[in-house]
Amino acid sequence: MLRRYLHDWRLEQLPIPFHSLTVDLVQVRPVVRDQGDAVHAILESINLPVVSRPILRDGMVLVDGGVLNNLPADVLADRGADFVVGIDVASRVRHEFGGNKPEMSSEAMKQVGALDTLFRIFEAQAHNLGNIRNRAVDFWINPDTSRFPLAEFHRTREIAASGEEAALGKIAELKQRFSQVEQRLCNSSPRPDATCPPGNSNA
Repeated sequence: MLRRYLHDWRLEQLPIPFHSLTVDLVQVRPVVRDQGDAVHAILESINLPVVSRPILRDGMVLVDGGVLNNLPADVLADRGADFVVGIDVASRVRHEFGGNKPEMSSEAMKQVGALDTLFRIFEAQAHNLGNIRNRAVDFWINPDTSRFPLAEFHRTREIAASGEEAALGKIAELKQRFSQVEQRLCNSSPRPDATCPPGNSNA
């Protein structure tokens, strides 16, 4: 399916610089890709354990990068990004699991299957790992995806609509922040790639 859109393109050919993050289970480390086959890089980065088998490539056993870093803003900051926008879909979690709610008595609670439990663990992991890495994010957009369980891939249109609604509500604020960042960069040491507002002393 991805080949239909990305053909045989490589990451370094894409008009917008792109990095993918995956995890190598052999060396238990994150792997950041900014070169190579774009389709391979994307598939590695979304290869959710248990749902799919690990991808074997170049001496590595690769799974979803979210296992170690679900919000890899630090990757962009480490590579020189001046302003990082974080889209966090794990910051809000529903307080219900397998039909069980906080106010229920022990007798009324329901047993939950192993696969659903594993998906919920992924949700909990993403929620808490994201909090650890918040410092690398300059501007947040937080769609409310709490009503969508992790495995409901068939509801992509509804999930995308939640993201679009959250992003549209932040456009005015984001433009203002961009303007502030642009001004700050122009007031610091001049950069050859900077486009400074007219009348700036370093323009």
